Amino acid sequence: MGRFIYFVEAHLVWFVIVVAGGGLLFPATGIMLKFAIGPLLALLMLIISLTFDAHAVRIVFRKPSRQLLALGLVYGPMSIAGWLTGRLFFGSGPLAAGQTLLGTLPTDVSSPLLVLMAKGNVALAAVFNAVNTALCPFIVPFLFWVSGLSGRWSPLAPSNP
Repeated sequence: MGRFIYFVEAHLVWFVIVVAGGGLLFPATGIMLKFAIGPLLALLMLIISLTFDAHAVRIVFRKPSRQLLALGLVYGPMSIAGWLTGRLFFGSGPLAAGQTLLGTLPTDVSSPLLVLMAKGNVALAAVFNAVNTALCPFIVPFLFWVSGLSGRWSPLAPSNP
């Protein structure tokens, strides 16, 4: 089993490229496997979480300034970049709001995988991802309200009782 894991880890980039290419060439296979997406993502996160130990997570929690920096970078420049590219390419319609939302949302489940492939600190990436995702429901509506997009092109408008 150890040899298999080492083989997959050593060739992970090529494995990802082949699977993505296969998905583009044969989309019906992906549609057929739609029911398995949730369990496969959970399995992916489990496998990635096995690559770091509790000591690595403790180190991450000892330096909260890194998390604050990550929050600032995710919701600062990324939100502004999403807003600017939305305005530049789509004007002020719903596509511009979607581009702003895309820039505002935190990373996804695959970011620890990309960090693993780059031989980075997976524990740090996983903690950043978890905290950013947990804070997202509170920060994103505020950013949409600040940008003036709330209610116009998104369902984040305050309701009138």
